[in-house]
Amino acid sequence: MKNIIMDFGFYYEIAKKKIKLKLWSAEYSKGYLYFFLNNVADVTEEQYNEYSKMIDEL
Repeated sequence: MKNIIMDFGFYYEIAKKKIKLKLWSAEYSKGYLYFFLNNVADVTEEQYNEYSKMIDEL
């Protein structure tokens, strides 16, 4: 899994663009990002809290 792009910002920007293009709902995007954050991303507790705030603001 370490070879996959692990940059949360990359996935966050994709989700924002899909919401803007009305391809994804905000709720779907939040679920997608939380899944990535909880199951794929290797982040510290501080990063997790920061990213959670970003997701909630979508």
